[in-house]
Amino acid sequence: MSTHRLILGVQVLVGLLVLAEAFWWWERPSALSPWVQWSPSGTSAGFQIQDREPTTPAEGATATLTFAFTSDLHGRISNTRLLPERKPSGLAHLVTVLQGLRVEHSDLVLLDAGDTIQGDPASFYFSHVHPDSGQPLPVINAMNRLGYQAVVLGNHDFEPPVSVLQQTIADSEFSWLSGNAWLDREGRWLLPPYLVLELQGVRVGIVGFTTPGVPLWIDPERIAGLVFGDLVDSARKWSEILRERENVDLLIGVMHSGDDLRYDRDIAHLRKLPSPNAAGQVADHVPGYDLIVSGHAHKLRPRKPTSRLTRFRTPLLSPGSEGEGVSIARFTLEAREARWHLRDSHFEFHKAARKPDAPLLAELEPQLAEVERYLAEPTWIVLKTRPTRKQLNACGSALQHKAVAHAFGADATTLLPGSWFLADLPQAELGQPVTRKHLFGWVPYDNTLVETELFRRQIVQLLETHRRRLLGRRVRYSGWLVPGGIAAVLEGDRLRLEQKNGSSVSDTDSLRVWLTNYHANGGSGLRDRALVHPTQIRRRTGVFLRELLFTWLQELPEPLPVECQSWLAESVVPT
Repeated sequence: MSTHRLILGVQVLVGLLVLAEAFWWWERPSALSPWVQWSPSGTSAGFQIQDREPTTPAEGATATLTFAFTSDLHGRISNTRLLPERKPSGLAHLVTVLQGLRVEHSDLVLLDAGDTIQGDPASFYFSHVHPDSGQPLPVINAMNRLGYQAVVLGNHDFEPPVSVLQQTIADSEFSWLSGNAWLDREGRWLLPPYLVLELQGVRVGIVGFTTPGVPLWIDPERIAGLVFGDLVDSARKWSEILRERENVDLLIGVMHSGDDLRYDRDIAHLRKLPSPNAAGQVADHVPGYDLIVSGHAHKLRPRKPTSRLTRFRTPLLSPGSEGEGVSIARFTLEAREARWHLRDSHFEFHKAARKPDAPLLAELEPQLAEVERYLAEPTWIVLKTRPTRKQLNACGSALQHKAVAHAFGADATTLLPGSWFLADLPQAELGQPVTRKHLFGWVPYDNTLVETELFRRQIVQLLETHRRRLLGRRVRYSGWLVPGGIAAVLEGDRLRLEQKNGSSVSDTDSLRVWLTNYHANGGSGLRDRALVHPTQIRRRTGVFLRELLFTWLQELPEPLPVECQSWLAESVVPT
């Protein structure tokens, strides 16, 4: 080889190495990850797997252990404050229930299956509006007082800023768990995977799991670098460790995951994600667990006392949502041949008390009062009468488009949720202004706005649920989008898209389209069915749809949409 060729070869090699280094830095998740400085603190700090000797109970000894479960609290304190509802619910309504249970069972263990800190207006306010209050979130204050011992990380718990979640964990007098959420592909855990308790001489393992469907719903920049493992594989791994190394006598898996394997499975597989709702699959196919607790789906099972849960191979319990009550699991163990053996089980549900605990509400009063002042801020719009669901949805669809067009350009095209929540509207509020509180009831999710660039066929696919509704068919409401700025006209059983000037949108046309981050990320599977590529997402605004609606109603830059005038009216001045 000539000297010239050797020098040229070295130069090419050096160039490739430099290019590879550049790409390595470009693709390294931690460079963009908000989790780079993450480290659990408080009760959740310092987790280590331990090798423990087996317990050696005296022959014939018995122990009865009682566990209480909640799930999907979504920040709820009380149905009497912030967003009043008829059904008793919230942590303040569980105080007397838990006090009564602890009289009978002094070592009661209280656990939660996730989606804890998002949803309630108080959680939103202290996470996004006033995150520097220097106080724990009201829901964490309440959970500390109620004596929770562990909480599982849910998908909605990723919606507040990472700094808020980190501070929340530091403020918690209980452990946060996730046995399948990792900081990177090297398997550094985000949180402790499990908790080991010694109760009446019985060693109990409690493992937490987060639905791996998180990337379907949460903004990519919020979870950059994180890895969510398969629930079945993770459950099997921790079962083996807890049974063989920690030598637990009783093992409970607390999962923020539903039990219907089919739900969202196809969409997850398109994204090469594990099944989001595999709690039932774990209960059927992973040995070693004595109980599986399933959250995320807001189911309640069982409602009536029973000694057997037979739907799955391992008993599976679902504790409902928003503090509507507590689910109880009671296990009696008997010592034989120097080991504990499960003799019998009992499951029941205790409804939330009708009245909230006054001392707890008094303790939280300064925070709740601050949030109520925020919620009471009025708009220029007056409530004339209670809307029907049809009236509410029609009005909401029109308002959404007007608010986005005002903020981001009159030519904006929107595909936004077609269904709002029909919240209670007391008689006393008729004739009064619409406030921010009403919008929290109608638009409860903290969705932000995302601008995309889509082709006609993609838009038609995103409007498939809208098409089915126009044909009179039942649809999944979380995937129902309605068009704004363009018209979707039925021709036979197909949709034709029309611009404002009446011309049809062709296959080669692309439009700037506004979606919520929930649908842009993959919620309801719409993004993947429409084959929306990440490069088609032009910008993420971070602007909350609900706050944009409130701003429009406050400013009222144009008359109220005709779709709203049957139950809303413009006022002279906000009161």
